[in-house]
Amino acid sequence: MSSLLVDAGRIPCALRGLLLIITLVAPGVSATADDSTTMSDKDIYGWIEPVKVTEQAVLLPAKLDTGADTSSLDARDAERFERDGVEYVRFDLVHTSNGAPLTLEYPVTRDALIRRHGREPDRRPVVELRLCLGSIEREIEFTLADRGVFDYPVLLGRNALEGIAVIDPDARDITRPDCG
Repeated sequence: MSSLLVDAGRIPCALRGLLLIITLVAPGVSATADDSTTMSDKDIYGWIEPVKVTEQAVLLPAKLDTGADTSSLDARDAERFERDGVEYVRFDLVHTSNGAPLTLEYPVTRDALIRRHGREPDRRPVVELRLCLGSIEREIEFTLADRGVFDYPVLLGRNALEGIAVIDPDARDITRPDCG
C-alpha cells in the first residue's frame, strides 16, 4: 500500500479523487500524522498579504512562501554593533507608508546560514520582531537582507506560518492586519 501512495500514477483516478475529497472535507483530520492542529484551526491567506511588523506596526506587503524555512525582511545598510556586551544590528526599513527610511535597532538572536542556488551560502543576522498577519500576532525570527531586487519587502516562511495558515495560491490580499 505504501508504494501506491508514493507512486500516485499507479493509483486509479477514481481512488485519487476520493482520497482528495476525504482529505479536504474530513472534519478533524490532522494536517500531518504528528500535528494536532487541524485544517479548521487555521486561517486561509493568499500568497500575498499585507502585514505589520515591528512595534511601530509598519504596514508592508508580504509574500507567503511555504517553500522557505525562515522569514526575511528587507533591511538596508545593516550594521552590526555592540551595546552593553550584546550584539545588535541597526538597519533601515525603506518600504514604510510615507516612503522615508525608518532606522531600527534590534539585538541579534543568532546568525543564519542561507543556502542559495548556485552560489555560496550567505551568513545573515536574525532578529525577533512582532508580526501581525490578519488577526494573529506573534514574535517571529526574521533574517535581515537587502531585498531591494525582490517585489516584496517581507517573505514569510514556514517559521511564521506553521500551525496558523493555509495558503491559497490563487488569492491575494484576503486579510488586513488587525491585531488591536
